[in-house]
Amino acid sequence: MKIKKFKLDLKLKDIYDSLKEKGVKITPEVETLVLVVKKEVEEIIEPSVVFESYNVKDEKISNIVNYLQIPKNTIEITFCVATLGDKIENFVSSCTEEIKKIVTEVVLYEYLNNAVEFVIKLLKEKTEENIEPGSVFFVPQQMYKDLIDLLSAEKIGVCFVTQKNQILPVYTTITYCLWFKTKK
Repeated sequence: MKIKKFKLDLKLKDIYDSLKEKGVKITPEVETLVLVVKKEVEEIIEPSVVFESYNVKDEKISNIVNYLQIPKNTIEITFCVATLGDKIENFVSSCTEEIKKIVTEVVLYEYLNNAVEFVIKLLKEKTEENIEPGSVFFVPQQMYKDLIDLLSAEKIGVCFVTQKNQILPVYTTITYCLWFKTKK
């Protein structure tokens, strides 16, 4: 399934927590900078996701599943490619102050996280009652190309440049989530 250009809502608390983890002291100046960067970023990002859920025994994903540590009680796996689009890269490269670069990176990371959480929440609403999602994991880099091809991520403008061993646009993430039966 593909969803393009949807609205994401960031919580300032999450941004501040991430900044603290990076050693940034939250001052009134930093709080103001966060609001300014968040507003600037909101105007240029184009969040898009492509995702699909598979039974763990599905032949289509057998070569991919071999790279992952999947517990025996897993019944489904959801792969998700989330991107913020390619317009954001010019904005990031225009950030000259170190603190603005850090704030921008944290805000972009939170937007990508939020896009993946949006997908899991959407799937959880549509899934059977006795199935629950586990944690979300980042896909190992050696699987990027296979998953971009599997999910037809070019539909949201994502590709893998083999010569550079890189995903484009830069602000893209590929994740997976395992689904388990819940006890009744």
